[in-house]
Amino acid sequence: MAIGKQFFTNNGASGWISGERYYFLVNDQPSEHIKFVLFTGTEGARSSPKAEIISVPTPAFERLLASGDIKAFKVQHRFPSWLKDCESLSTDELERRRSSSKKPLSAYLADRLLQIEPLIQEETKIINSLDPCKEINKIINADPSKNITRIRYWFFVYVIFGHNLAALMPRFKNIGKGDLQTQPGTKKLGRKRLSGKFGDGYPVTEEMKELLLDGFAQHAKVGRTESKVYLKTLKSHFGCKFVRQDRTPVIIQPEGKPFPSRDQFRYWVHKTHSSELIRNVRYGSERIKTRELGSTGKFSALLRNLMERVEMDAYYCDELPAPLLKLPDTKGATLRPLCVVRAVCCLSGYVVGIGFCHNKEDMQGYLSALFSMAVSKEKYLSLFGMSEFSEEWVSEGVATDIIADRGPASVKKFLKEFAHRSSRELTPSYSPRSKATVESANPRKTRTQGAAVHKISIHNVVGLAKEEIRKLLEKNKTSRAIDRMTPEMIWKGVDPTPDGIWRYMDSKLRTNAMPLNFDDAVRAFLRETTILVCGGWCTFLGRRYSSRSFQNTGIYNKIGRNKTAKLKGYVLDMCVRYIWIEHEGKIYELEAQLPFLDDQGQLFISLSELQDEAKLISIKASEMRIKSDAEKGIIDSMTEESLGSPTDSYSTTSKLKRTSSKTRRAHKDQDLALNNRKAANDE
Repeated sequence: MAIGKQFFTNNGASGWISGERYYFLVNDQPSEHIKFVLFTGTEGARSSPKAEIISVPTPAFERLLASGDIKAFKVQHRFPSWLKDCESLSTDELERRRSSSKKPLSAYLADRLLQIEPLIQEETKIINSLDPCKEINKIINADPSKNITRIRYWFFVYVIFGHNLAALMPRFKNIGKGDLQTQPGTKKLGRKRLSGKFGDGYPVTEEMKELLLDGFAQHAKVGRTESKVYLKTLKSHFGCKFVRQDRTPVIIQPEGKPFPSRDQFRYWVHKTHSSELIRNVRYGSERIKTRELGSTGKFSALLRNLMERVEMDAYYCDELPAPLLKLPDTKGATLRPLCVVRAVCCLSGYVVGIGFCHNKEDMQGYLSALFSMAVSKEKYLSLFGMSEFSEEWVSEGVATDIIADRGPASVKKFLKEFAHRSSRELTPSYSPRSKATVESANPRKTRTQGAAVHKISIHNVVGLAKEEIRKLLEKNKTSRAIDRMTPEMIWKGVDPTPDGIWRYMDSKLRTNAMPLNFDDAVRAFLRETTILVCGGWCTFLGRRYSSRSFQNTGIYNKIGRNKTAKLKGYVLDMCVRYIWIEHEGKIYELEAQLPFLDDQGQLFISLSELQDEAKLISIKASEMRIKSDAEKGIIDSMTEESLGSPTDSYSTTSKLKRTSSKTRRAHKDQDLALNNRKAANDE
């Protein structure tokens, strides 16, 4: 058993104090006793530390140890607990932290070591003696000027903690902990003011302390200075007024009651509250996080696999998409921004998903990003006509932990449908550090001087979305990710990019991505809508859709030519060239059709643009109903003018009675019927 090992008891076994820490000193075989050291009076501000020797018979201790009445501490202290603030710090650093250093710490340590030097020379004899304290007294009594209790305490501390000189450090942490409020009197404590023109002030009583702390809690707000808080506290809690006496501004209390000075106010506020709390109240927690606090390490330090954590965030494109059409009831083309949602793997920095919102950030944009994350990228890119890039984007599957914004990013549907598959976390509001990986990956905007300039893209909203997908692929291939690489990656020549790290980790099967069937992804993440089935077509907002697989189900024959049915469908907001219909539990993909052979690029529009197109069709249909009546009237008028008579005279018809010729078979049937009738009459 090593010297200094610590034991305790919870039931007062062997006369020990429950919960106290007893330090093993020596197992004295001749006397069959085990000696322990108990340190007392080490924590109090005004207490005197002592070292007591506790002796326990060896058989009794072994029996108590086996029964569990005495146990060893799981956490063994290698340094005095009363000096834990000094542990692992050098003497120079401790010296630097002292507010006053009339005598250096090294002098204190040297002086104490000198006083216990005679005991150290006789250490073995003292420890193995029947009464170590008595042996120490014999040695120290030769010099009556020394304090035996104090030297005995230093000696056992030095021995128990492995002859560590730092264990003899003075307990300076307890200095200044006395309660000055318990001292009676009406005189202000502390040094006098340099300027005593208006009196020396008042001592801070318990009542005054409560008032000033309550005033700080009431008036301290983000952006408000400490001086302003102090003045408001004086006015609201102490009834002070601010006046001029002989043209000099002063603070008075009309009733002569005591009030704190600014230094007293500051002293008690800082004594009661931590400096972190005061800075948070003054500047706000976000400024403390971003400007004052140091780095707490890399966000990927606790991750092991790809897709173990994914962060999602949205940003708006610098360019506004060109309007595809103009509605008649608008003064001009409406320019609605494109909001882009990105999902980034926290370990590799690889962008694993992208979604889009037209006009403003909404929940569907985040769901579409989850859809792109879950499905095969080859399939996803084909929806935008970008199949040639399928080898450049290789991630697939949903992450096990997803972090997103509050508000529009709450994705309630995702929480409801996939709570059993993936955990999801909402960040605090206005807290970019809570998802720093994706925040730092968002495109930077260059601030320019002068009037605001709005850029209009040459592409419509779908074309701008395709450009953002291209930028995503470029970012995965070119972003600098050398700080994310392990030495093994460097040795094996892995490209220092998110794409290189992803492919390397994926080849080692270091991924937590959860596979998701395409049909399940459609049901979970795409917008649910209603599709009309009529006349051998499926229509959505006036546009026709069809597919061979859906036709083969025979649903058109079941419904008939002149009947209409409604089916549940799904649509991706940024690509309505394709829709998905659920029929008899299966998902069918349908593609938009043109009325005749023409440019297929016309079919790449967004849901909002298709809605505008449907509105325009309704407007045109309404106009045509009016125009058709007018056109008919114009034609009739032109006909009357050219023929010289009303159009009704040329459109009047008469009915002619026609007699159809009967066939030979019909004549025979008629004769047979007459004969039968005559025979019946004769009878």
